[in-house]
Amino acid sequence: MKTNFVKSILVLVAFALYLLPAFGQSPEKMSYQAVIRNSSDALVTNTQLGMQISILQGSPTGTVVYTETQTPTTNSNGLVSIEIGCEADFDAINWAEGPYFIEVKTDIEGGNNYTITGTSQLLSVPYALYAKEAATVAEIDPIFTTWDKSTGISITESQIADLGNYIETETDPVFTTWDKSTGISITESQIADLGDYIETETDPVFTAWDKSTGISITESQISDLGNYIITETQNLADVLAMDNSANAQIKNLTDPSEAQDAATKAYVDELEQKINLLEIALIDAGLLTSFIDRRDGTEYGFVKIGNQFWMAENLKYLPSVVGSSTGSNTVPYYYVYGYNGTDINAAKATSNYETYGVLYNWPAAMAACPTGWHLPSDDEWNELTNYLGGNAGGKLKEVGTTHWNSPNTGATNETGFTALPGGFRIYSGIFDDVGSIGYWWSATEYETYYAWYRDMRYNDSSVLSFGNTEELGLSVRCVKD
Repeated sequence: MKTNFVKSILVLVAFALYLLPAFGQSPEKMSYQAVIRNSSDALVTNTQLGMQISILQGSPTGTVVYTETQTPTTNSNGLVSIEIGCEADFDAINWAEGPYFIEVKTDIEGGNNYTITGTSQLLSVPYALYAKEAATVAEIDPIFTTWDKSTGISITESQIADLGNYIETETDPVFTTWDKSTGISITESQIADLGDYIETETDPVFTAWDKSTGISITESQISDLGNYIITETQNLADVLAMDNSANAQIKNLTDPSEAQDAATKAYVDELEQKINLLEIALIDAGLLTSFIDRRDGTEYGFVKIGNQFWMAENLKYLPSVVGSSTGSNTVPYYYVYGYNGTDINAAKATSNYETYGVLYNWPAAMAACPTGWHLPSDDEWNELTNYLGGNAGGKLKEVGTTHWNSPNTGATNETGFTALPGGFRIYSGIFDDVGSIGYWWSATEYETYYAWYRDMRYNDSSVLSFGNTEELGLSVRCVKD
């Protein structure tokens, strides 16, 4: 899923890669499709393009094992379709020696001044191409001779290596009868551990008690008697201490007037509404620029961009932690880049946690934001980037190369958003891209177990939108309710 864009003049919005059959033979070509848009987001239709396609081995910048150029023409919908594998050396690629990456360069003027480069890993080697590398096997069926089972099988003593301790003739034991009518006699001397027995028994004598006279017990006769009351006055503390308030409600309370008074729900709700209105007024006036997450005491700065309030740093909420090898698209999981244990304190002590925060799979991200904030939808991300216009990524990225890899293209951070390249947890079970790319979830799915996200890159000044499995571990930026 890792793709490096050099320039953002074009936007690739569709991609397909598949094999072309060749009459039952191993396919020798692959098909590539893309929808082409210009820098104004308009479709490039009915236009001849210049395209250079390369197959790279080992990494996105690995050895070029195949290259060809083509000049296809887009259709009325901006769709370009080409077949890859026209050159002779395509047949020489050994697909078993991957990974392989496909690099596509495009010039919308039809020449070789390529203004967009896209590199994608071939995550699944085409089966038919891979199968071509399989060796042939010559088979010789074994020859079985028939066995006449009617003759049986004869096994001699010498043929059994561990045969021993056997008998050839058996003699039955002889049991003498016992006349049970005579009984059994056991003497005291025959029982080795017999002791502490009595020969005569004396029954105890119990005197009668007239219960009608009652019983008298004085305070001095009870050794642990204490904390008793002589007169009872029941109050609220007694009710709570006696544990008879479970699942009950105290009704009709007046509004509190002293510090320790109880308050009604209506009073608390009204107070919360006033606090929220005051908070909004303070934010609008620029007097409030941070808040504290009451779950763990972490303080977060925030910024106003357009009509939205965004956190100015990645979320650090970490109720639990697992290593990168643990993943799910249904169970919430929390990760810290580079940490592969389960100790929350140890994970929080790492520099990656302090700098880049926590990576969340999508189920965890959906419930991670503190009260009053939420995971932004895909539309809310679009509202942010549309408000910022061109080079939105540069306006959101932290300036310099302390955390971003060079050249950190277009970074001004004029919004105060301070986007950082926290990398991500890949569904294959490893961490990757810290320093190069920052990834942030949206709350919008485009199909079951797949959701949209945004990323910003060290060599690009735009904000890119992609979709992928909810098993990924990405950063979270919360937006105010």
